[in-house]
Amino acid sequence: MKKSSSIISIFILCLILILPSSTEAENWQYVTSNPEYHYYFDTDSIHFVNYDPSTIRVNTRLDYGRSKAASFASMEGNPDIRASDSLITDRTLYKTTQEYMIHSNVFFSTTAGLEIAKYYPRAKRKMPIVDKELEDAEENLARMVPGYQPTDNSAEKLFYRAIFAYTESHQQEILARPPASE
Repeated sequence: MKKSSSIISIFILCLILILPSSTEAENWQYVTSNPEYHYYFDTDSIHFVNYDPSTIRVNTRLDYGRSKAASFASMEGNPDIRASDSLITDRTLYKTTQEYMIHSNVFFSTTAGLEIAKYYPRAKRKMPIVDKELEDAEENLARMVPGYQPTDNSAEKLFYRAIFAYTESHQQEILARPPASE
């Protein structure tokens, strides 16, 4: 009896140790949604890189429906992703340059409570938070079409603005945390 209970204890300990940290978040902050996604960020995961408040490491989450899961499965060539309903991303945000870098993507099933697939980018590169070409095209359209208003408040822009606003209002608390690496 003792042997089986110690095996079970070791199994439970191993299970706890291998659970991905990005899925353990208890503090998902809802920001906004659009027809495709619901946007969240984990307030507990926020750290400044080298104590620099303009460089932020954070876990973000996008919840989506079955059609988007099928699209991701096709894009990644992994049919298992069809069972996912959430994409958790470990990323660094660069406030000064308005860019971000993805460290990992985890396709997750919130209903089943498990990780389906994890991907790391082949090469780490900074990407613009705002699509400058799209913004320029909208500004040109606004000049050509009377009454047209550029879409300045897209869900993605609101998402990043919410993260930046949170880090500004909680700066002392975040500075007290250990720094993140880039």
